[in-house]
Amino acid sequence: AAALNVSGTVSTTTETEIFQLDKTVYRSAEVVIQATQGTSYYVTKFIMMQDGTDSYESEFGSLGTVLGAFNTSISGNIWSMKVSQLSATSTTYKVIITAVKI
Repeated sequence: AAALNVSGTVSTTTETEIFQLDKTVYRSAEVVIQATQGTSYYVTKFIMMQDGTDSYESEFGSLGTVLGAFNTSISGNIWSMKVSQLSATSTTYKVIITAVKI
C-alpha cells in the first residue's frame, strides 16, 4: 500500500479533479478528505475501487457542512476523485490516500 497526501484549492462549481491515481498500479483506496471553505468545514471518508473499466466509491463517516458532491471516474489510465462544489467560493481540500496495489 502507498500513503499519499495531496492538497489543493477549488473555486468553481464545475466538476474538478482533486487527486488521481494510476489505474494500472492501484485497485482500491481508502481516502480521507478535509474541506475548508471560510468558516465552514467538512470531513469525510471514502473507500474506492476500480475494475479497469468502471470506478466505484462509498462515502461514510462524514461530519460538518456539506460543501459539494464527490465521485470517481476512469479516463485512460487515470483514476480520479472529483468534486462538484455547491458554490464557487474558494475551498481548500486536504486529502490522505491509502492506495492498495493490484
